[in-house]
Amino acid sequence: MKKTTLLSIIISILLIILVLFFVFKTDKKPVSTQIEKETTENTEPSTAKRILSASVNENCIITVQTSDEKLDIATEYSNEKSYTKYNCLENEYVLHKISPSQAYFAYTDLSGGLDTSFKVYSGVLNKTFTLYTLGPRDIFSLEFLPQDYLVILSGYKQETGTNQEAKLTVINIKKIFKDYPASIESNTLKNPDEYIKTMPVSIEEGKITRFELKDGYLRILAVKTGETKETNIKQIPYKTLTN
Repeated sequence: MKKTTLLSIIISILLIILVLFFVFKTDKKPVSTQIEKETTENTEPSTAKRILSASVNENCIITVQTSDEKLDIATEYSNEKSYTKYNCLENEYVLHKISPSQAYFAYTDLSGGLDTSFKVYSGVLNKTFTLYTLGPRDIFSLEFLPQDYLVILSGYKQETGTNQEAKLTVINIKKIFKDYPASIESNTLKNPDEYIKTMPVSIEEGKITRFELKDGYLRILAVKTGETKETNIKQIPYKTLTN
């Protein structure tokens, strides 16, 4: 009887140890998987190289200084095979801005020899992507809003007189790269409507010149017919642009 009792106790202890082993093993695996998943998907700016400054030389090559290296980015304006020779110090062909988070660097470039395209260098991915092509339009202003929304005002600078039309383009840069790689294919944005919104802007008499960011508003500036100074013709809250 004592032997049977002792044997039962030993078996019970072994069963408890075995159960604890399997519980520990199954608990540990999901934690490891979750950590691995978070490490893979976490591309917050704080973990990436920061973009500190950028400049364009006369040959239209952009020099970007990051927190750990200096990069030279060639543009289509700097293409030696181009029939037209551009000087980016005499004319502002390449507009560029660094995002508030310092994770992204946006700039304008040439596409197909005539159209204007927007490209973004990601410090997280250390790559450049083409996000949007506007067509043969002039760029009046290019700025970042808070939360890394890029805003562009475009139109035709030679237009004067009545009913001049321009367009605001708002690109959610942060969301594009949060959704990466699903959002981008062959270095180009796959579904622009998910990340880009546009708004028409017009003036009946005069010429739209640029926008400015002030006190939580984007203000469209224009010179009205018969006047010489810029006037604020429309102001849009940031929330309207980003919602």
